[in-house]
This record gives sequence, structure tokens and C-alpha cells, in this order.
Amino acid sequence: MAQTAPQSAPTWRDSSPHQVRWITVDSSVKLEVLDWAGSGPPFVLLACYLSTHVYDEFAPKLTDQSHVYGMTRRGIGASDKPATGYSVQQSANDLFEVFNSLKLQHALLVGHSCAGQVLTMFAAQHADRLRGLVYFDNHMSAVVGVGAAVVTRCDRGVRHARRCRGCGIDAPRGEDVASRPG
Repeated sequence: MAQTAPQSAPTWRDSSPHQVRWITVDSSVKLEVLDWAGSGPPFVLLACYLSTHVYDEFAPKLTDQSHVYGMTRRGIGASDKPATGYSVQQSANDLFEVFNSLKLQHALLVGHSCAGQVLTMFAAQHADRLRGLVYFDNHMSAVVGVGAAVVTRCDRGVRHARRCRGCGIDAPRGEDVASRPG
């Protein structure tokens, strides 16, 4: 009887057209930041518990209108995995340091799933650095309240979540522009 050789798993090869940057935050933690380049205002992608490579197919489609970046959070993928520093506040601080390193202003910040918490915290603290927020499959409805996501426009025109039912984040006063069931 003929035996077949065991098949090896295919090796992943990164074919996405981006440059990998390493940005040091919190004095010694190196984060993987992908730069798909592009023309236009900055567009920053953030994933939850996945590497930013999850956007490898999607991000290049945006480069004709935006300069697209993606940040892999600490503890995930190729980014450093320190023993501490995994709070939402620390993730927002890391993101702020990445914004500073890349000299980003008026970025559209996009987050998937639990990265929505980081977006909300970042927007509450640094609204002047944003032109908007986009939440993909986010779990903010669990944080904000039963099936609700509340968005506010501040005096600078930035849309972001406001404090609601214990999420603990206060945004600048402004007009409510959206409230939708989850």
C-alpha cells in the first residue's frame, strides 16, 4: 500500500503593498504600524485582538483617497508583548504616541470590535486630532447600554461617543447627531 507524505501547512506570505514601521511607545514597547501610503487625509485602522494585517486586502482600496495606516496593539501579532499595559487607557495612550510619531492630524480613526473602546477613549481625550470615527462590528452597545450607540458632534465637528449609562467617557458638549438601536 502506498503511503502519502504528510502535507506541510502553507507558509503565510505578506503580499499586501505596505511598509512596516516600528514605533516605540511607553518608553520601550515596539508596535507594528503598517503604512499603505496613499494620497489624502490620514485613515488609521485599529483591530481588536487581531493583527492589523486583518486589513491587508481592504486597506489598499482606500489609498486613492487617504493615506492609510494600521496599528497592531501591544500583545498582538508582531508588536511587543510586555507583562503589563493592557488597559483601554494604555491602548489610547499608545495610539496617541503613534499619532505623534507619524505627525497625524485630522485622521479618520477606524476600529473593529473591542477596538471601539480605544476609539471612544482616544476621541474623548484627543478630539482635536480627529476628523471622525468609524466603528466596525463594535461592542460599544454592551458598554453604552442595551443595544444603543450614542454619537455626539463636538464644537470642532468631530463625531464621537459621549458618556452614557456608565461607559465612563465624557466627550465635549455638542449636538447629538445619531442614536441607533444595536
